[in-house]
Amino acid sequence: MIMSKPVRVVSGFTFVYLLIGLCTKTVIAFLLQYKLDSYPKYSRHKLYYAESDERNPIIVTAPPKRDIFSNEVHDLKLNEVEGEILYNGRVNKSDYSLASKLHVTDVPLSQEDFNQHPISVFGHRGSPYTALENTSRSFIHAAQAGAHGIELDVFLLKCGTLVVFHGSGGDEEPGLLHSYCGVEGSILDFTAEEARRLLTFNKNFDEFGCGPNQITHPDDSSSNLPHYCYVHTLEEVLTTLGDHPDVSPKLKIKIELKGPNTA
Repeated sequence: MIMSKPVRVVSGFTFVYLLIGLCTKTVIAFLLQYKLDSYPKYSRHKLYYAESDERNPIIVTAPPKRDIFSNEVHDLKLNEVEGEILYNGRVNKSDYSLASKLHVTDVPLSQEDFNQHPISVFGHRGSPYTALENTSRSFIHAAQAGAHGIELDVFLLKCGTLVVFHGSGGDEEPGLLHSYCGVEGSILDFTAEEARRLLTFNKNFDEFGCGPNQITHPDDSSSNLPHYCYVHTLEEVLTTLGDHPDVSPKLKIKIELKGPNTA
């Protein structure tokens, strides 16, 4: 009888402790789930494929999302036209959708809307998954695939020549060579002749979507491709595209000016 009393007190405290812990865990899980559902960055998933029909002209299907309560996996669909995220039957407005940025309110869009405002497809740096970016071969591939235009990046080098190149470093310090070419420095340190003769592209750089087999080096006898992976001048690119039979004279070209004094 003397020992049973403390045991009952300890059990009571244990029960209260477990109850508080369970409530705390439930509240945290609820808040976490609410945060996942409402925070916009979780809606920005990698595009897998697009479907189109009369009611929903552009439906983007994103990777599955796991429910932390039931541990079930649900498909997450982003309707870019209506700017809505559809998840577990709930609808949340997304300020990050293309529709909201363009202030599109009349949805679904009709075929007449598409006829009046046709969509143009541009090859960003050409066709970088079939050939090295910002090369004549990449731009030709984009044109052959049916692109309405291409986008390319241009630097003005110290010799006064415009070259087509992107490089690392972002807008703050564009044209860096370490990741792209495996050497230190910037494309701005070279003349156009030096860049073409001395720089080779890094086959192991994972941002080159074409893969190492599509990247040529001048001394690589194992490649079946003609050597095309060098720093092109803008004049060379425009001349090559103008002379190629598969490139329409209506091909649009958008040029992004990189580096100081290029504009």
